Amino acid sequence: MILRFGLSGEPIGNLHQLLLENGYSLEASELTSQSFGSSTKAAVEDFQNRHVDESGHRLLADGIVGPKTLVSLKAPAGPSSSFIASGWKCEPSSVREAVRGVVSSAVADIGRREQPDGSNSGPEIAKFNPGGQPWCAYAVSTWYAEASGGSPFGRKASAWKIREWALGHNATVVPEQAEPGDLWLAIRSGGHGHVELIVHRFSATELACVGGNVGNAVRGTIRSPQSATIIVRPIPIS
Repeated sequence: MILRFGLSGEPIGNLHQLLLENGYSLEASELTSQSFGSSTKAAVEDFQNRHVDESGHRLLADGIVGPKTLVSLKAPAGPSSSFIASGWKCEPSSVREAVRGVVSSAVADIGRREQPDGSNSGPEIAKFNPGGQPWCAYAVSTWYAEASGGSPFGRKASAWKIREWALGHNATVVPEQAEPGDLWLAIRSGGHGHVELIVHRFSATELACVGGNVGNAVRGTIRSPQSATIIVRPIPIS
């Protein structure tokens, strides 16, 4: 199936998931309606500009998702397959003490990746114990569990379950208040989504994050707080 601007439905929702997992932020209205709108097209074009197909040839940056782009989204490779986004930074020593260990654990894991790509498994990510399932939530659960005091929300299998925990424990903040140690969540239709740990705040409009299952690896990304569906603060600021 060829996916292009103007289409909607479950295949577009699945595309959104792949784009989120490749570090892209999408309009909330497109996520909830599973529609291929302007932000989806821009993300596809940017991905195509930065990646190659499985034969090593540059993708055609036309904003249309055909078989070659889809394969590359599932197993990204190319000139921009770095584990850290341009401009990304983190200074764990400047993070509040209650979440410093969480941030340090996440940063130390950057570069761990699936083997093979798209398998949700492999020796490098075994510590997250994903069991062959998408593992962004398992990653943030592990980083919190490794820190002093353990994970307040336990071990969650999905961004949606972290959202449910946060709503039940009054553990959310407005995007403008996002701080290191908080969780950036993008929730799309059907209870699916993606979650990353915020590790640095550049400004009110830009955050450095670390995410598991980002292009099949742990990567440092840059996200906009306003692009989050919800910001979760597992450990309150006292």
